Amino acid sequence: MTLTVESNESNIFRSVYNYLSRVEYAKGGTTQKLTAHYSGLSFGIGFPDDIVALSLPHIAIENTMTDPAVLITIGKEYYSESYIYSLFGFAGGQVSHGLNELQKAQLRNDIKELFQRNILITVYDYATDTSLGTISNSPRLTLTDSRSTGYLPPIKHNTVYFGTIDEVATDGAFTSPGSLSSGTVEWSLDTGNLNFSTADLSSLSGQTVYEHIRNNFVRCEDVRAENVFRGETEVEKHRFLITLSCQLWKI
Repeated sequence: MTLTVESNESNIFRSVYNYLSRVEYAKGGTTQKLTAHYSGLSFGIGFPDDIVALSLPHIAIENTMTDPAVLITIGKEYYSESYIYSLFGFAGGQVSHGLNELQKAQLRNDIKELFQRNILITVYDYATDTSLGTISNSPRLTLTDSRSTGYLPPIKHNTVYFGTIDEVATDGAFTSPGSLSSGTVEWSLDTGNLNFSTADLSSLSGQTVYEHIRNNFVRCEDVRAENVFRGETEVEKHRFLITLSCQLWKI
């Protein structure tokens, strides 16, 4: 298999963010997203301007590269480019210092594990919009990309992304549209068909739905987590940093 280098910095950044905010994992007997495992957890882009005003807990992802990607050649068979990202975590909102410290340790370790155990993270082409048609459940709109379980396709209406994309096994497993929350889309692993909520079908009537196609993959070869003790505020006391060194492969 030959892998071709492709410079894709913006796509990698957005795809890593998409993965972290949407991937589901098992913890405490339930499988769900980080935001469900940690009540009130929010995500942001870049280091916060005012950490004291943050709604806690909070995760901020930042591209910390100041130089061009480093080209890595292994033998003569494939190539990759290295990209560095930082995830700044801020625990808090618990009733005591000890519980905030516990939340910090658990959240830091969960995120580290999500990147360490994942072999390949899908990178999507955010620069290209693939039209699926006007929002509708009859007829169904169908994803054009190849599918596999755990697929986290970015889907949007006009320029706004749907907040929740849920996988189901077949069309028969779709939730009744009237029971789906606004901003939630289900997709069928069997057919690729989409299921929209009644609320979205009404409020977004006539709008075009788009998907972004996956075009390569990224693997985090080096994941480092550390506590960061700076300042005296509660937010600063319960802060941590995860550094990701990722390699982009075009397959």
